[in-house]
Amino acid sequence: MSNKQLCVRPVRDDDLADVAAIHHHYVENTLICVPELERTATQWQEFTDDLRVRGLPFLVAERQQLLGYAYVHPWKPGPSFRHTGEVTIYLAPGHTDHRIGQALLEPLLAASQEAGISQLIGAVAETAAAPRTSAFCQKYAFEECGLLQKVAHRDGQWIDLRLFQRQLAPPSGSDT
Repeated sequence: MSNKQLCVRPVRDDDLADVAAIHHHYVENTLICVPELERTATQWQEFTDDLRVRGLPFLVAERQQLLGYAYVHPWKPGPSFRHTGEVTIYLAPGHTDHRIGQALLEPLLAASQEAGISQLIGAVAETAAAPRTSAFCQKYAFEECGLLQKVAHRDGQWIDLRLFQRQLAPPSGSDT
């Protein structure tokens, strides 16, 4: 399937119901969504508004319907971590093999760097989907940097998180 007709753009408020539906699928049907908390429409709006205030990217991919979303959020609270973000990408069910993740990630990387992010973290829940997700991270120059064992517990199972890191630009040493 070609990406020629795929549109990747910043999220709009009227996309949030579709974003919530994609997220809901992963909460209800997989173990990859950690934490597994649903977000209400109000919570999605507040989260999106917070990313906008911070100048962090939140993108969607659509081709007649919303097919996926990706955003970068602060990795840890506090000013010391202001140049480090965590990447989140979710694709609509049935659309995980159509290069949509790639189409979202490439502009997300550029927008993250423009926002002053120099380090990106990816956390991959060790589930049946983990090998594909880990390979995706490595394909886009995220280096594996750790395994956090049994740090999440969901549906009676302990879940490990594999961490990946990508340097976007050398840290400047500046406090800006």
